[in-house]
Amino acid sequence: MHILLALPGIGHVTARAVCARFRSLHDLLNADAVQLATVPGVGPLRAAALEQLLHVALPISHAALTAKSEEDEQTQATYNIKDQELT
Repeated sequence: MHILLALPGIGHVTARAVCARFRSLHDLLNADAVQLATVPGVGPLRAAALEQLLHVALPISHAALTAKSEEDEQTQATYNIKDQELT
């Protein structure tokens, strides 16, 4: 919630609503404007601005989380291939 409160134009009510909708930082950083607009009190324009603010404020975290997710998928695919070869 503190990350959201540090963004301009985000107050306690909006920060709480966003945290209730997106249970992890990973989910929040991967949310697009359409998903952000599902938060009560966040309309399409505000959602687009919030999406941009999140990616500007935390670009390294967003990139790292995305890379980590892709790396996990590649690792899982490798293990699946190895498991299939063993049988």
